[in-house]
Amino acid sequence: MMDDYDSYSQQLLSQTTTVQVRGEHYIDLEYIFTNFTEAYNLSGIIISSQFKNLPSCRKQYHLDEEILNKSSFQWNSLKSQCFAVVATALGIQKVKPVSIQRYMPSEWNLSPIIIGNHLQKYRLTLIKEQLLQSGSDIQNTMVPTKFKEIVAIKEIIGYWQDNLFVEFSYQQIQSYVQSLIMEFKSE
Repeated sequence: MMDDYDSYSQQLLSQTTTVQVRGEHYIDLEYIFTNFTEAYNLSGIIISSQFKNLPSCRKQYHLDEEILNKSSFQWNSLKSQCFAVVATALGIQKVKPVSIQRYMPSEWNLSPIIIGNHLQKYRLTLIKEQLLQSGSDIQNTMVPTKFKEIVAIKEIIGYWQDNLFVEFSYQQIQSYVQSLIMEFKSE
């Protein structure tokens, strides 16, 4: 029975689901994100196969399946527009996911991971549309084409075009978000 287990674990370790770094086996991150349950089970095999795979990681950094399940959250038009307004108001150049999370409605249950993924896509869209060399070329006045007609974003960009402008207050950003939500509810 043990020989079957060892041959099975060796077979799994030889697949492309693991990578070897300095003689130690690790589970490929892409595999973890697409196959959470299998990766979790595979981590037990790696640990029990006497490879040094940071055994404490499995306990300390247990990933929540809900966060990894992309179907659990959908970006609709309202959520995307609120995101664009908040990211633009905070300054798309250096904004962090946790900062954006503070302004998004709590009932949407947005995690920093979900916001971070969306922020990355948003910045990539800017890089492509503006034909930029890299993310460091992004300016706070830049907005993806599909959001340029939002009244709040036009107003926010106007502030960012003033070289003396520093930042919006918490209340100002909340006001933009609430106005956008009310506008959607009235449609």
